[in-house]
Amino acid sequence: MLSSTAEVVLTETNDLQVNGLPIRLAETVRRYLTVANPVYRDAKQFGRSTRNLSPTIEYFEEVDGALVVPRGVTAFLLQLCQRHDIPVQVVDRTYRGNQVDINLQATLSPAQCAAVAAVGCHSKGQLVAAAKP
Repeated sequence: MLSSTAEVVLTETNDLQVNGLPIRLAETVRRYLTVANPVYRDAKQFGRSTRNLSPTIEYFEEVDGALVVPRGVTAFLLQLCQRHDIPVQVVDRTYRGNQVDINLQATLSPAQCAAVAAVGCHSKGQLVAAAKP
């Protein structure tokens, strides 16, 4: 088994910056985030030019030795590390903004109250629920 520690940084831009991932696992993540380019496929199928078209789309970048991936890959990445006994250190560098006190002058429905209570448990995302005037 592998024994290095991977560092996963949650960035302000909602990406994950992954450092210290063993080469074999980094390659697995790259393959997972590389998909066939449908524009290239269609051009090839219908005999159109494929000039300047890549056969694949990569949803990752290499920046200063780190693998930068979409935040939506978090569960896949953590499960992959766990499966290979790679300890993960998660560093949260997201911007949380300034707390703002709001004096809500609306009546929320029971469903809206439940939604507000549920969203408070999460650190990302947003709630859209129109209030009654």
